[in-house]
Amino acid sequence: MRNLKLWFGVALVLVFVHLFFHNVLLKNPTDVSRKFVVMKSDMDYMLGMGGNVVYRKDLDRGSVASLTRSISADSWTNQLFGKYQAALEDRGWKVRPHTENARWEACKLGVLAALDKKPEFFPALSTETYGVRFEYSAGTISECGP
Repeated sequence: MRNLKLWFGVALVLVFVHLFFHNVLLKNPTDVSRKFVVMKSDMDYMLGMGGNVVYRKDLDRGSVASLTRSISADSWTNQLFGKYQAALEDRGWKVRPHTENARWEACKLGVLAALDKKPEFFPALSTETYGVRFEYSAGTISECGP
């Protein structure tokens, strides 16, 4: 009976270790720095179409890379929004079917790009801004594919 409990405990530990490595560690991306370079290049290309960037935040850490920009609502137009979309599509981004009307989304190589369609209040600057975000993580890989 004692040996049976021991074997059962060992089996449980092995199952836990397998699930942890398979579902957590193995699904975390290992090419984050390379994707960050692509993301930055595409973001810079898109922002070259115009718009006044009032906030920037870049993150390239471990298994996550993200770029966040806030564009002043004073410089945002429907034409600029269209130029941003066209710039990303020209660089190989594939538009995602939309489930919500608040933002436009596209994917490229597991990276998710999101452009806000409506402005939000940016408290630090006391102004309205449109958010632009690129993210690469295990979650975006599952949404966008590898």
